[in-house]
This record gives sequence, C-alpha cells and structure tokens, in this order.
Amino acid sequence: MYKKFIRTTVFIYYLLIVSFSLNNIFAQNNVAINATGTPPHSSAILDVASNTKGFLIPRLTDSQRQNLKDPAQGLIIYNTSTNEINFWNGNAWRRVPTNFITNTAAGGTGTGPNVSINFTGANAHHSAMLDVSSTEKGLLLPRTTPGSISSPATGLIIYNTSLQTISYYDGTTWQHLCNLPLDALASTGAISQGVAINTTGAPVAPSAVLDVSSTSLGLLIPRLNNSQRNSIPSPAQGLLIYNTQSNGIQHRTTTAWVEEVYSGPSAPIASAANGITQTSFVANWSSVIGATTYYLDVATDNSFTTYVPGYNNFNVGNVTNHNVSGLSCGTTYYYRVRAGSSCGTSANSNVISVSLLPCGPSCGTRVWMAANVDIGTMVYGGLGQANDSQIEKYCYNDIMANCSTYGGLYQWAEAVGEPYSSNSNAIGGSWQSCNPCVSGGRQGLCPAGYHVPTDLEWSHFEYCVESNVSPPGTYALSSFEINIGFRGTNTYPIGPAAKLKVTSSNTPPWDGTNAIGFNALPAGFRQNGYPYFWFIDSYTFFWTATEDPADPNSFAFHREFRSNIWSILRISDGGKLSGKSLRCIHNN
Repeated sequence: MYKKFIRTTVFIYYLLIVSFSLNNIFAQNNVAINATGTPPHSSAILDVASNTKGFLIPRLTDSQRQNLKDPAQGLIIYNTSTNEINFWNGNAWRRVPTNFITNTAAGGTGTGPNVSINFTGANAHHSAMLDVSSTEKGLLLPRTTPGSISSPATGLIIYNTSLQTISYYDGTTWQHLCNLPLDALASTGAISQGVAINTTGAPVAPSAVLDVSSTSLGLLIPRLNNSQRNSIPSPAQGLLIYNTQSNGIQHRTTTAWVEEVYSGPSAPIASAANGITQTSFVANWSSVIGATTYYLDVATDNSFTTYVPGYNNFNVGNVTNHNVSGLSCGTTYYYRVRAGSSCGTSANSNVISVSLLPCGPSCGTRVWMAANVDIGTMVYGGLGQANDSQIEKYCYNDIMANCSTYGGLYQWAEAVGEPYSSNSNAIGGSWQSCNPCVSGGRQGLCPAGYHVPTDLEWSHFEYCVESNVSPPGTYALSSFEINIGFRGTNTYPIGPAAKLKVTSSNTPPWDGTNAIGFNALPAGFRQNGYPYFWFIDSYTFFWTATEDPADPNSFAFHREFRSNIWSILRISDGGKLSGKSLRCIHNN
C-alpha cells in the first residue's frame, strides 16, 4: 500500500478505473470529477458534477449490509433489498425513508466519460459520473457540522456528527434527512483497503471503499433538474442525484425515482367544508407527499382554546376528509389539520370556519323555521292588506292572541313582499321556480337567511318527509312534483302530513306525530274577499312563492293540511287575496 498525493484539482475527461494499489488521495486542493473542466466548489472536498449522469454509492443487499465489518460512523450504503439509503450512526444502522416522485426514465445507454472506484476493475455504470462499488464496504461522507462550513453550495452533503444524520444544504438552509431504526448488526475484522480523499493524509477507514473526509468541507453529487434527471438513459438502481428543482436528494429504485425524506411532511392546505348539516360537517384538506396520517383540530374559536371534545390532535388516519358529527346546530366551528409521518408532524394548516345549519326542523339538508311567521300590524279581516308602506297581518277572528298562538295570516303579495296590486296581477320571476333557491329565493316576510319556499321546494320537502322520515312511504318524487290534489301516503303515521302536524298532547293539539319538530298547527284561514275566518283547529294552509300558471293573475299554490288526513293537498284555490300562514325555509 502507498499514498498518492494530488496537489492540483483533478478533472476527469476519460474513463478512469481506480485500482487499489493506491488507497489514499491526499488533496491539498479539493477534487472535481466532471466532463467540463469546471473547478470544484470551494465548499466541497469532492465535487462530482454532471447534467446527464448521477452518482452511485456501494450497493449491498440487506444480508451484505449486516455483514459489513467495523462500520465507521457516517458510513452509507444503498440497500438493494429495500431500495433505501442506510447509514451507520456509530451505534446502529438507520434507514432513510423516501417519497415516490416518478416512474419516468429514458431508455438506451449513456455515453461519455465517468469514473469507477471498485476492487474488481469493472467499468462504471453508464448512468453514473462516479460509480463507487463494493459488496463489502461502504462510502464515508465528510463528517462535520453545518456550522463548520462557510458559504456551502446548494446540494452540499455531509454526515452531521451533531445530529447523527445526513444533512444537506438546499440553497437556503440545512436540511436533515429523516432516519428510522433498522438494526445494529455488524461484523468485525475490516482491513483498510480503499480510497481516501482528504487534506490531512489520513488513511482510508477500514469499512469504506471511498472515504471522503473533511471537518470544513462537504461532498457534492451531480445536480440535475427534473428534465435532466428523467433523461438519464436506463439509470442504475441506487443512482443518486441532487434535484435542483425540488432541492432534495433523490435516487433511482429498480422502477422509480424517489426523494429522501428530510423532515416531517409539509403542512396540508385545509379547504372549505361540505356536507354541512345542523349537527355535522365534512372537513377537507389536501394530501401531502410523505404523510401517513393526519391530525385534526376542531374548536368553537379560531384561536383553538376551546376544542370540541375528542378533536384536539385527533388522528383521523391517512385520509383527506373527515366527518365531524355530534355538534350543535347554528354554531360556527373552526378546524385545522397537520400531516404526520414517522419523521414528524407538520405545522398547522390554514384555519377554516364552518357555520352549521340553524336549529329548526329539517329533512335532508333543508332546514325550515319551527313556527309560522308572525310579524306586522293586525288589520281587520274585512280589509285587504293594501297599505304597501307597512307590514299587515290578519289574526284569526281578529283576535290578537290567535296570532301569538298560530302566527299571522297573510295575503300572497304581502307574504312575498310585493305590492298589494300583485294579488290581481301576475309578476313571475325565477324566484318562483327555483329549487333549492339558496340566495335566489324571495325573502318576503321571512327573516334574514330565509325565504318563502317555492312550490317545487315544498314538493321536495314533502317527498323527503314521506320517504326519509320513519316510517317511510312509497310515493315517487314525480308524484309530489307534478300532481295536483292530495299527494303522499294517506296512512297514519306514514303520510307526510302526519309527520308534520303537532301531536294530541301539544297545546293547541292536533293529530300528528311531529316527527321532525315542524310544529304544523291547525291555524285555519281568512276567506278571500270576505271578513270570514274558517277551520281553526282542523285545517292549516301554507303559501308558496309560486303563482299558478293556469291563472297567475289571481292564484298561487299553497299546501293544505286537514284533520284525519295524512297526505298533503297541493292546490291553488282561494286566490291570492285569501289569508294563509307562511312558513320560511333556510337559504342553505
């Protein structure tokens, strides 16, 4: 054995096979291996550069790794059994997890100069600018700390003796590769035989085929962008590059390019909730490369001081949405997410607020008010609600207490917020036929956030109650949308009217089950054009926003409930001038 001293920077322009009659390179200057004559970066003891090739470190099977003799701290190998980089931290082997990047790779065979360091005299693989090969030894990176290196180049790699992991400089900051336990298996009896690159004349470590050593410099491997990486012809298993676009270390498995994980995953992006009901919502967020699970926080304040029970760092698994249930209607909640992996947990995502549907009777996602509208000034039943400068109402039999119990009775134009003249003139408008109307409905006398339901919204609501509220009926949606007259099952307690009317124990009583808390009361009505009120305690009538196309000047659809009838009547008789109840639907 003898030492070879290189006193000027080395540039490789031809195929070089380093035999092991020389086992040490003592470099007073740092070393470059490239095909262009470019000098090495001042922060690198060894600078391997190419935009068409990568860097191969010793490739060993898991069994061969376990038989490595006297591994030195910082020794790295490529494990061909697991397709991962492994390194020895001084006490045990650690594995570096990866994230899939792409399967893309060019075919063919690469050309051009490259360098091989091995014990067999084998040529370097065509995809590698430097091919360091052994089944009995590994490669040693410069062992130092980031603070010992001045002005590091982007992509500079070291073995960080402080953190006991592989670190690299991404152009802005030092990143530290995530590493997980593997095992502590190793053999003994290593013999020094290999190549050392250093500035001190120190011999090669016995466990390394290539020992790149410095306390103030690092190692640079070929730096390529995505396109250059994908253009490497038939890349070898274990081929390493530094990706200048992702600013990460990547290697080729047998089938794909993967990137070494350098920390916990990045923070996910939370997005708007959907599936919002009165008691639940679905929280959504983006997937994050490398994440194996996500942690969800839900709170009633955006500073997350009051968490929903069970939702403080709740592990929801490797999913990108989660149904949050058991909440309170009409309440605003806030959620945020973190991505997690075996390498750590990300920072918090952005915060999303979600307001649940208000309290009130509902079927499906549609929410109604739980009582009839009762606003305005009472006018005598023999008068029209003709004063367009104020809201007017009838109270059954002109008794104010009946409005307090049953709600007001309104002529159609008053209910939908139109001039009195609209009771005898068609006005039309898309707000009469929408479903769901959301913000396109006519607010009329309804409070903010609600509107007068259209004929179609009423039909869909009746169908939902018939079909989805137990016990279910069998009438089709089309029968509710199209048919005039009674629709739905006329059997107690299946029919929609049975489920919407209050029970016999209510005050005032009726003959329903009130299955969803709709609280339909037998309010009666005020007859069109006459000072007469009819059918309190046995009938109720609800306006829709929709004029009857058969005579839109004078008539609009309403819904009629009757005692001992369990289906609901869709009809437009009585005219717009009659006084009927108004029940509002939410704009959700």
